[in-house]
Amino acid sequence: MVEQTYRRKIQRGSGFWPWLIQRVSGMAIGVLLFLHLWQRHYGNEGNSVTFQSSAERLENPFWLGIALLFLLAILFHAINGTRGILLDYIQSAGKRRGLLWLSWGLLGIFILIYLYFLLPFIRY
Repeated sequence: MVEQTYRRKIQRGSGFWPWLIQRVSGMAIGVLLFLHLWQRHYGNEGNSVTFQSSAERLENPFWLGIALLFLLAILFHAINGTRGILLDYIQSAGKRRGLLWLSWGLLGIFILIYLYFLLPFIRY
């Protein structure tokens, strides 16, 4: 009986998936932050960090992918975390639904802004 209730709760969208993805994105941020810091401090061959060195690094598809994944994980983690905190205080189902759409809309806008500034570094 308990197992059936648990399965139904997950299927109805009880917040399991945002909770799980929040944990996964948190772990991804930790790994990507390590790669980012390692490259900036040890992979830069002792040179100072300049716009030119950052542009050269982003010409490499690996580091471009790391930068893209890093910011996407941070954006999702921040928006979903803020949404989770606000859901603790909002009781109205209509307001919760509106908050969900607002959070996904903000995430989409931030991703588009990030891609706009990242596109000059992407080689087709």
